[in-house]
Amino acid sequence: MEIAVGADEIGVNGACFRVHHFARQSASPMPLLAAIAARTSAIEVGTGVIDMRYQDRHGDWRTLRPDFLFFIDSDEGVQANIVDPHGAWLPDALAKLRGMARFAEVYGDRFHRIESISRIDGMLRILDFTLPEVRAGVLDAIDADNVYRDSSVEY
Repeated sequence: MEIAVGADEIGVNGACFRVHHFARQSASPMPLLAAIAARTSAIEVGTGVIDMRYQDRHGDWRTLRPDFLFFIDSDEGVQANIVDPHGAWLPDALAKLRGMARFAEVYGDRFHRIESISRIDGMLRILDFTLPEVRAGVLDAIDADNVYRDSSVEY
């Protein structure tokens, strides 16, 4: 909800969510989609998925599916924004961040924004993968917590 309300405030007009995160609560994301529609003024909601490949710490290939796709009207037309909230403390966090950095190196110019969000010291922090220095920081990092502290901005 916090991310969707913030997106609405900056002019985002569409949002898609992955379905799997809702398996424990219900078989459908509809309660969250309805709540977002009630708390925002311009966002159209739906479901959708983009797959990104990354290697885990053992070198095995995995698939990262970012949680949110937001859409915004820009001078270039409707553009997608990828936003993936993922705890920096989780064991797969750095591997997933590296996958996002590599994805952004190849496809970043096709998106308005590509971001990962984590809560650090009680505050939401954003890594903006459209920035070359953020991608480099992620690829050189020793752990996800440090890269958020060194390369992110406050949400």
